[in-house]
Amino acid sequence: MQRGSQEEIRILHVDDDSSITDLTGTFLEREDDRFTIETATSADEGLERINDRPPDCIVSDYNMPGTDGIEFLQTVRAEHPDLPFILFTGKGSEEVASDALTAGATGYIRKQSGSEQYELLANRIGNAVGQYRSERRLSETRREYATIFENARNALLLIDVEEGGFRYQRCNPRAVELIGRNRSKIVGARPREALGPENGMKVVGAYRKCVQQREPVRYTVTLDLPVGQVIRESEVTPVSSDGEIERLVAEFRDVTEQHQRQRDLEKIETLFQHAQDSLFLINASSEFIVERVNPAYEDETGVSASEMQDQTLEQLLGEEQARAVEAQYTECVDRREPLQYTEELQFGSEPSYWETRIAPVVLDGSVEYIAGATRNVTEHKERERELREERRFIEQALDALDGLFYVLDTDGTLRRWNDRVPELTGYTDDDLAGMQAVELFPEDEREAIADSVATTLADGEATVDADLRTAGGGRLPCEFTGAQLTDEEGNVAGLVGVGRDLTERRQRERRFQALVEESKDNVSIIDADGVFQYQSPAIERILGYEPEETIGDTAWEYVHPDDRERLKNTFGEWVTTPEPTGTVEYRARHADGSWRWMEANGNNQLDNPAIEGYIVNSRDITERKENERKVKSITTQYKALVENFPGGGVFLLDQQMRFVRAGGNGLERMGLTSADFEGNTPHDLYPGDVADEQVRYLERTFDGENYTYRQEFRGKHYELRTMPVRDDTGEVVYAMAVSRDITQQVKQKHEVQRQNERLEEFASIVSHDLRNPLRVAEGWLELIREECNSDHIDDVAQALDRMDALIEDVLTLAREGDQVDETDPIVLANMATDSWQTVNTEQATLETGTTRTIRADQGRLQQLFENLYRNAIEHGGDEVTVSVGAMDDGFYVADTGSGIPESGREEVFEAGYSTNEDGTGFGLRIVRQVADAHGWKVAIAESEEGGARFEITGVEKLE
Repeated sequence: MQRGSQEEIRILHVDDDSSITDLTGTFLEREDDRFTIETATSADEGLERINDRPPDCIVSDYNMPGTDGIEFLQTVRAEHPDLPFILFTGKGSEEVASDALTAGATGYIRKQSGSEQYELLANRIGNAVGQYRSERRLSETRREYATIFENARNALLLIDVEEGGFRYQRCNPRAVELIGRNRSKIVGARPREALGPENGMKVVGAYRKCVQQREPVRYTVTLDLPVGQVIRESEVTPVSSDGEIERLVAEFRDVTEQHQRQRDLEKIETLFQHAQDSLFLINASSEFIVERVNPAYEDETGVSASEMQDQTLEQLLGEEQARAVEAQYTECVDRREPLQYTEELQFGSEPSYWETRIAPVVLDGSVEYIAGATRNVTEHKERERELREERRFIEQALDALDGLFYVLDTDGTLRRWNDRVPELTGYTDDDLAGMQAVELFPEDEREAIADSVATTLADGEATVDADLRTAGGGRLPCEFTGAQLTDEEGNVAGLVGVGRDLTERRQRERRFQALVEESKDNVSIIDADGVFQYQSPAIERILGYEPEETIGDTAWEYVHPDDRERLKNTFGEWVTTPEPTGTVEYRARHADGSWRWMEANGNNQLDNPAIEGYIVNSRDITERKENERKVKSITTQYKALVENFPGGGVFLLDQQMRFVRAGGNGLERMGLTSADFEGNTPHDLYPGDVADEQVRYLERTFDGENYTYRQEFRGKHYELRTMPVRDDTGEVVYAMAVSRDITQQVKQKHEVQRQNERLEEFASIVSHDLRNPLRVAEGWLELIREECNSDHIDDVAQALDRMDALIEDVLTLAREGDQVDETDPIVLANMATDSWQTVNTEQATLETGTTRTIRADQGRLQQLFENLYRNAIEHGGDEVTVSVGAMDDGFYVADTGSGIPESGREEVFEAGYSTNEDGTGFGLRIVRQVADAHGWKVAIAESEEGGARFEITGVEKLE
């Protein structure tokens, strides 16, 4: 019998008679072409074949040596309980048949004559194998269904449809997990019992609809379960048998997070659309293509979203701008972390400044997008530039001062000073920091300095002359002018002052230091009662709080008490308008307890169901507020300095030669005010020649050079210094000029010049008209000495020598004058010894016991020593002892002579005074002149031996 090409049936025939197996195999293959026959002559051989490859059916004889057919069957059933096994035997009985069936035989056939037995055997084999395979497939299908049911990703419930209701017959682990109850509480229970009355009612409605419509029903339901409130997306399907719906299969999955994500996405989209900052999304491809921008971005740039979308940076910004932006984006992608920077971009005709923060969006391990927020800070940049320009003007004004500059606190502590202070005093900046101003002066000057500081703080200004004490102990004569400093409320905050070296030594100013600031943003959602509903992660960076810990708190809890009521009132106004608001500033408490200044603006989204709150954008402006305060303080100092600039004025001019600013107490002496200058040019205020010269120097100043020159105006003499004022790029944008009234110095110089001219004329007369006759007389006296011998010749010679000495002293007084041009370091002992060698000292003795080095004019100091030595020998005799020693602020020259009475000690310095008939009377006058020229004092005292002691004080010592 042919059955066509169906699945092969492998048969193992076990019989100890091979002729039987061959014959049986031939008939079976003839009966069914699906059959393939394998043979074995013993049970053991058959077991080996089965272990190697189990057949589809076993046909075995009963009576075989060793192991009979029943034992063979029992062994097979131990490993293969369902494998078809037919006992085909020639020896049989009802008992054998019963044992075979009891042991699990599929069939029992006795061998007979004729071919019909093989047809019967083939039929039995085909039926047995077919049933075996069907049952095995059914079992595998059930196992697969059970595995699928138990391991399904979605929750599955098998529901019995009963009269009057439904009952859960089976549930998989995912269903147990999502329901949140033990399997035993679900299986066998009705929906209301397993899920609770309210939840049960919700799902039973869907079950009934499924039964009624006889088709699957989809539904989404929100349930309150032990695990919390959840959202389930479900489908219930009917299972029918003979036309009757006996069961339902409910499949459901948890979409709670999905719904929450959707809601979050709606919130984010609303924030994106309504944020005050400009937001954008960039495709992080090699060309950085614009994906999206929000309306705020469109408003700020003036470019619509449709114009920007799908554009590359080069298409949108141009090649040069695009390169700079691409560099930032590339760094963000490479580093995979947020970046914050300020950039200059041009949308339209004018460039603008943007404060931008970008962050990478990582999907599946790679950066797919760049999300960014930017804010137009052009106005802030302009304000900062103006502040820097103002500060630069202040600093350059101070640099123009040819003297000391300082600022004191109200307690007299040094707060600021320029470079000339340490340069002139010898103190380091560390020494000066925190030092009381009076500590810079000798003890004898401190009371006057303290009184001057107190007067300035009380009355507004004061001027005092005092010696400044250097770190080395020297004294530097200076004039100090101070002006009162006040804060914004008009309270006295200290004083500012300048010190001028009365010896007119050049001095330099040091510049003030300044701080810069940046700010960062946070986004909050607040309900109508002021309670935080949402905080962006930036809150942690700005105020140190985790975003979650502030949710549910009232916003006012974090606001400074002094700002709280004002901010509440502002918020009350905000929530009543749907339009975006302006900005408000307030102080917020940091997690560490400190207070930070914040700037905030808002957008009313209370009626938006996705937000249901008020959006507040806030940024930390603490650093900016502090910088503004400092700049205001510096500006106040500058204004006080300019308005009270001593003896002159400070001026700022633009490139059109117009005065932008002017100040100083010297303006009043010129008969002008600050208002007269501002907006005018030099030609509007000064005569043509004066204005022309000023403009000429100012034009050179705009070329970047500093100049110092002098001018005369309205009978006054002024020294002017000009210097360029540059912007951030180094370009000269202003010229500054500082003027100083030097009328008195010019008058003094002219007076000295006229005096010197008269003295020089006198000296010429003395040198020519007196010395020439004297030399002639000396010549005739020598001829007389050769021609005659007279006691009177020596008297005449002595008189001529005295006349020569008188002329020399008069010339010294006339030509040397009362001023010293330059001084050098001089070792006092060496100068005393060298001067001793130039004087006829007879048997006199010099003693020096000092290592002091002083600063003096070498030639003039030698004149001083020589005249003191001659005075000691003239009045103390040839064997007098002269000593030179050091004092705290000078030196002395003492002798062992007869001394000078106290009543005549001032008279001896007068020209022509002498108690010695051979003296000229000019020696001690020359001593005082040398001392005065150095700024020293000379006084006479009594030496230890009763002689004269000349004390020279006010001397600058170097060690």
